[in-house]
Amino acid sequence: MRQLWLLALPIYILSAQVHAQSALTPRQQEGQKILMTSCGLCHEKPDILNPAVAPHLSRSTLGGHVDDIIAYIKTGSNVMPSFKYMYNDEQLRSVADYIISRPDEAAEGHKANDKK
Repeated sequence: MRQLWLLALPIYILSAQVHAQSALTPRQQEGQKILMTSCGLCHEKPDILNPAVAPHLSRSTLGGHVDDIIAYIKTGSNVMPSFKYMYNDEQLRSVADYIISRPDEAAEGHKANDKK
C-alpha cells in the first residue's frame, strides 16, 4: 500500500500544479515564470525545513497596488537588486499581476490546517 502511495504522490502534485496554473491568465503565467526564475531564490521557500530569506509575495504585498509593486521591482532596495534593466514594463506588470493573484502565506497555512 505504501508503495502505491509513493507512486501516486508525484501524479497528485503534478495535477495540482497544472490545475493551479490553468487558473492563471496568460499574463500571470508569464509573471509566474519570471518570479520563479528571478525572484524565487529569495522569496520562495527552498524546502519545507528552511524559511525563505525574503518576504512571501502575495496579494497583500505593498497593499496589492500593482504600480507600487512594479516601482519597487524597478528600483530595488538595499537588499534587493533593481530589475529595471532586466525586464520591460510589460514583463514587470505580468510579475505584479501574478503576485497579487497569490494568497497570503497565512491564508495558505490555514487552508492546509483545515484539510487535516
